[in-house]
Amino acid sequence: MRLLVVVAAVAALLVGATAYGARGHKVDSGIRGEATAGPTCPVERYPPDPQCAPRPYQATIRIRRKRTGKVVKTFTARKDGTFKVRLRPGGYRLEPTNKGWPRGEPEDVTVHTHKFTHVHLDYDTGIR
Repeated sequence: MRLLVVVAAVAALLVGATAYGARGHKVDSGIRGEATAGPTCPVERYPPDPQCAPRPYQATIRIRRKRTGKVVKTFTARKDGTFKVRLRPGGYRLEPTNKGWPRGEPEDVTVHTHKFTHVHLDYDTGIR
């Protein structure tokens, strides 16, 4: 009976360890930054008018592994345009998902071990 209890306890520990390993360790690297859309006024002036500065944009971005093209994540920036996404180290391509305006361009990013790479995503509103 005692042996059965010990075996059950060891099995429970192994299952717990396996489940932890399957989920992986907390990823401590990725990208963080902000998305903005501009111009916001039809005529830009010098000196720049603060009312015409680019505005935060709640962009939705698809992230692909640069090497394989496989989509690894899709996320939406907060209302203030900021975002933070945990990713394993490697090369990635950030792609805007919207088809109309404001229009963004794909951006390549390298994520380094134990670091968050800062990214600023500019979206063109088409205002001229």
